[in-house]
Amino acid sequence: MRLNKYTVRIANGQKTILYNLITKALIEVDYELRDCDAKNLLKDENAEMRNFLKESLIISEDNNDDFKEFLSLKRQYDNSEIGRFIIHLGYMCNLRCSYCYQTTLPLSAKKQVIDVCKVVSFIMKCSKMEKYKKLDICFIGGEPLLYLAIIRNIAQILNKEMKTAEIFYSVVTNGTLLTKKVIKILSPLNINEYQVTLDGIKDYHDKCRHGNIRGSFDRIIKNLKDIKDNREINISINCNISTENYKGVELLLEYLSTNNLHFPLFFSLVFNNGINKIKEIKKTSDIWFNIHKKAMEYGYSFEPFYREMYLGCSMTQRNSHIIGADGNLYKCINAVGNSKYFLCDMNEYGEIDYEKKIAKFLDYKIDRKECEDCELYPVCNGGCEYNNSINGFSCAKEQFYKNDIPLIKELVNAKNRSN
Repeated sequence: MRLNKYTVRIANGQKTILYNLITKALIEVDYELRDCDAKNLLKDENAEMRNFLKESLIISEDNNDDFKEFLSLKRQYDNSEIGRFIIHLGYMCNLRCSYCYQTTLPLSAKKQVIDVCKVVSFIMKCSKMEKYKKLDICFIGGEPLLYLAIIRNIAQILNKEMKTAEIFYSVVTNGTLLTKKVIKILSPLNINEYQVTLDGIKDYHDKCRHGNIRGSFDRIIKNLKDIKDNREINISINCNISTENYKGVELLLEYLSTNNLHFPLFFSLVFNNGINKIKEIKKTSDIWFNIHKKAMEYGYSFEPFYREMYLGCSMTQRNSHIIGADGNLYKCINAVGNSKYFLCDMNEYGEIDYEKKIAKFLDYKIDRKECEDCELYPVCNGGCEYNNSINGFSCAKEQFYKNDIPLIKELVNAKNRSN
């Protein structure tokens, strides 16, 4: 037996942290890094722990092909019984965020609005063909709450017509329209999950996320305060990190704490989509690690690699469906309207041309041997294909070893201190 290729080892004083990138299993063992191997791990453990080490892929047989095993598990994940649908309702928005990927859409596209009957028919047809037992439906925009009536109509029909499927709804919103009244309309439809974006305190947020609403920060905060005690809904906050705002993260953390807005908090990195190069944080920096470490001081916790492409992105997953407001299916959320990632009109789902087009995405394979050989492949997968196509390939290995892997150690030690 030996440690699995995708088990990360992290020295933690006289102990070692083991984290498997495929199963997300994490343990801390009483061996220093140099002594932490499969032989020692198995030597003193009981049968239950030995089974856990094997089943969680912390350790593997000497002759096991870890890469082929990863690909097999990936195929199972890509073809699961959960149908995932991301619905672009339309591209109208009451804010104009400086880094938004939709700013590159032509004016004609921004006037498009999803057809309720068409999208409902597609979801029902797709679910029947693929035999989905659960549906994960995410409404996005533009600003999705500008399309409140459409959200309500879609959910009403699906809830009525698909009673045998468990449906989970979520909304990604800028928060300016997320009022008590809106919650009251959507909650009876089991739409109770909302992700709200805050990119800093008032000065930066209103500068970066400007638009038709003056003082959007104050309006969002008022809405969050009004609904924070509603136990029927789940709110999370996303903060997009760029070269312009990372130094102000602590001010946002302090503000949220002072105002008793204790929602789960996540971060995303603004990436260069062809217009955001100046805002993109360099891969050689440790900013990602530092902002998470600071957030943990305010009581937040995070899953390791939570923003990475677990077992590949939606582009390679058959059960992931990205629906443009134009009624077409695409294979990348950032590339709606881009012919390279276009599949077909929703009405043509499952037809021969669709199967031919989707096959090239499902069979997508990294040509770089150094990527396939890399111990971080399950969370990197050779990087974002869309980003690589715009900016060229750039290995993120240094970024992981400067940020995500040290963060695992911080998470373990924070948990140890709280116990």
